[in-house]
Amino acid sequence: MILYQIITNKIQESSLLEKSKGNDVIIDTDPTTIKKEISNAHAFQQDDIGNNYIGIKIRWNLELYSIHKGNGQIYSISFYPIKQTGPIITVEADIEKYPFLKFAKMDTLFEVEGKIITCSSFSINIESSFIKPVQVINLTESE
Repeated sequence: MILYQIITNKIQESSLLEKSKGNDVIIDTDPTTIKKEISNAHAFQQDDIGNNYIGIKIRWNLELYSIHKGNGQIYSISFYPIKQTGPIITVEADIEKYPFLKFAKMDTLFEVEGKIITCSSFSINIESSFIKPVQVINLTESE
């Protein structure tokens, strides 16, 4: 019965992933869950599981890790899931489209939306639709 439930869940999840490819459905998952699913699979299956995520649209709140110059105005921008060490999420973007990144500090929180173009337990590469800062409101009282 447990094996049947696992197989049923995987079929339903796979069906949802297929439906999300090529349209505006945003999958309600997070990079840490993707990392665990890939890491928990047999080594032989890890590439296939990662490839199942290619093409799906995501919207995640992530912490800035680094920014490295690429060609021209294109930069490689790396993020981590909030308070996690992986997987690293990388976006190639025109820095002029996101000038606020020029002044951003590590661990600054951003909302990133886009489609997964490569996926493994160590890294996820996103074709970005947008990157925007997330405003954090401090709820502690100041005296």
